[in-house]
Amino acid sequence: MASLVQNEVDLPVIDMSQLPLNFDAQQGIHQLENHPMVAKLRDACKELGFFYVVNHGILESVQQNVESVVRELCALPLEVKEKVANPALMESYTRNAYAENFSFLNVPQANSVQQLTDIIWPNQGNPKFSETVRAYTLVLTDLASKLIKMTTASLGLDVEAVYNSDFEGFSSNLRINHYFNEAGGKSKEEEEMLFPHTDIGFFSILYQDNEGGLQIHSKQGEWLNIKPLPNSFVVNVGDTLKVWSNSRYNSGEHRVVYKGWKKNRLSLPFFVQFPEDKPIWAHDQLVDNEHPRRYRSVTFSQVKQEYFKHVQSKFKKPSEFMDMYAGVQV
Repeated sequence: MASLVQNEVDLPVIDMSQLPLNFDAQQGIHQLENHPMVAKLRDACKELGFFYVVNHGILESVQQNVESVVRELCALPLEVKEKVANPALMESYTRNAYAENFSFLNVPQANSVQQLTDIIWPNQGNPKFSETVRAYTLVLTDLASKLIKMTTASLGLDVEAVYNSDFEGFSSNLRINHYFNEAGGKSKEEEEMLFPHTDIGFFSILYQDNEGGLQIHSKQGEWLNIKPLPNSFVVNVGDTLKVWSNSRYNSGEHRVVYKGWKKNRLSLPFFVQFPEDKPIWAHDQLVDNEHPRRYRSVTFSQVKQEYFKHVQSKFKKPSEFMDMYAGVQV
């Protein structure tokens, strides 16, 4: 259980180095279900829907390198960055008074990173940027695969069979969030810079700098600050994992607030998503008298279309989206 100090939360820490080497094998599934790290992940997903991942095998230099090239991109003149603002190209660049954002779809398979490089640096390109970002998405994809298998084990399901049936070909998007320090309300204690929301995918794996500002919404209705933890990733449950787990796991509502940052804040969420057109459906082992089926079968392509309609409405809470869209009468 997470511990609270005032309105600050120490998230559960999942140490990947403590996992058995064969944790994703089909044999011994019940032993995997009760492994200390798998049990810790299960508790985290049930409660806040957030946890840290450490000793994940990704070198700190990889994180530092991607932050360096991303900050160089964000430092370019606005007129240069706006060259990739056309949604028809890659849904790449958006901007408001608080932040600017770049999105790269279907990484690392698609060429959205190279597309941006060719447009921003049309003459000589920027191999350092494209190679650094691609290398980063490759290692994050490997981490995502391990977390999917851990989650499958935590629910008592057959890891190998379920991974092959439900997750083979899972997709992922990378987003750059660059928050402007000068746009924050410096005379205020805090100012909301990203509205409260849940993510629609399976997991989001977040790299953030040391400026802070990420807050999560507890079941008791409190907004809790998450302290950055060096060489870690923050992972949060998404709405479609909530569906797939038959609501055993909690998709964590979160936001970003200005906290007197010394420099522009940078975060890099890596969104791990179900394959576009495979049914998302809780396995029969997760349905019983105590846990009746909560959601109808949906695909991720259906969910994301409805999600963006939902978040554009000011009258609906993000935490209610999946119950409203895919919920069944119980």
